[in-house]
Amino acid sequence: MPAHRAVPIDQQAALQRELENDIDQRIREDISFGVEAKKFLTSHLAQYITDSAEDKVLAAQNALATVDPTNVKEIVKQQAIIARYDHFFGCLQEIVAAGETAYQVYLEDHHENN
Repeated sequence: MPAHRAVPIDQQAALQRELENDIDQRIREDISFGVEAKKFLTSHLAQYITDSAEDKVLAAQNALATVDPTNVKEIVKQQAIIARYDHFFGCLQEIVAAGETAYQVYLEDHHENN
């Protein structure tokens, strides 16, 4: 078994600073990505996509309400339409939430350090 070697204090400090810089960079990237997603969600393009998605989901829900219960292929098709839009908007909401969380972490870290 190899002997455990101690890392010098100055090297430990350098490694700690590097780790903190990497974490700060990831936090800044999460914040930026969240801001981009939030801007997208307020854009005209997102409004068009949202309106279109809502129409398609409503149509799929109506089709599910009236489809023959033995028509599994049609049921799965309509469920897939609903799931696709739920997933798309769910991902955007997760990105925004992660950005907001990262921003809170950033504020707390910088408040503690000042």
